[in-house]
Amino acid sequence: MTDRKFLHDLANASMIASGMLNSAIRILEASQADPKALEKLTKAFNALKKIEELVTSEREKKQRTEEPAT
Repeated sequence: MTDRKFLHDLANASMIASGMLNSAIRILEASQADPKALEKLTKAFNALKKIEELVTSEREKKQRTEEPAT
């Protein structure tokens, strides 16, 4: 698997997980769920956002190095 495809696949999976976690957090907040459980889900969501930032940064670096010089 190429680096580019790997980063693409990783970004897709991360975005899906982030969306699902965000949805679950909102549902649990509305139902006044256990604050500790919400805190753990929020930490997991924030960790996924960090992964997304790292993937985006790496993709941008790869795009710059793959662009032909003019």
